Amino acid sequence: MSRKTSRLHIRRYLLAGAVALLPLVLTVILVRILFRFILGMTSPLLRPLASLWSYQAAPWLVDLASLLLTLFLIWLFGFLVTHFFGSAILRAIEALVARIPFVANLYRALKQLTEMFLGEGGKKFRRVVLVQWPRKDIYTFGFVTSEAAGEVQEKTKGDVFHVFIPTTPNPTSGFLVLMTREQMIALDMTPDEAIKYVISGGLTPPSEWKKKK
Repeated sequence: MSRKTSRLHIRRYLLAGAVALLPLVLTVILVRILFRFILGMTSPLLRPLASLWSYQAAPWLVDLASLLLTLFLIWLFGFLVTHFFGSAILRAIEALVARIPFVANLYRALKQLTEMFLGEGGKKFRRVVLVQWPRKDIYTFGFVTSEAAGEVQEKTKGDVFHVFIPTTPNPTSGFLVLMTREQMIALDMTPDEAIKYVISGGLTPPSEWKKKK
């Protein structure tokens, strides 16, 4: 094997290793940050109990107890806000936040995105369409969120729908456009498949996922 061929092999394997390893490393880092954030919410309350255990066992027991306590508190909060008393308190807090400049807009945007992807409001976020965006003859994915009403519907021709167009690789940001039924091409693709397609930048189309199943 010549020296030039060896350098090509080394470069090829380094690049392949970086491509394979980088997503794993970034995932581990993000999970670690999220895990530490969750533990930081309750570990200060449980750390004094560490003296009840041996020095070797105490750290991981505190972390485990903190994680379980945090998950329980999140569940408890969800239980409370789905009932009258808890939902009334949440509405009062939201009304207070709505009076704070900048924070109100930030909270409203984050809440809408969270409900769109995780909450029950996401039930409307079910229809995937193909639209011409940002100009004619260029196609991209869109998610129909609802049908327009009021002045928007009265001053336009045909049935108008709100369509959310996600960006790559972060589908939580995007554009809201209003389109008629005739301007959209309905797809059989599920929202999860479309989001994966967007995140990957088209490198893993749905046809490839079906082959792997």
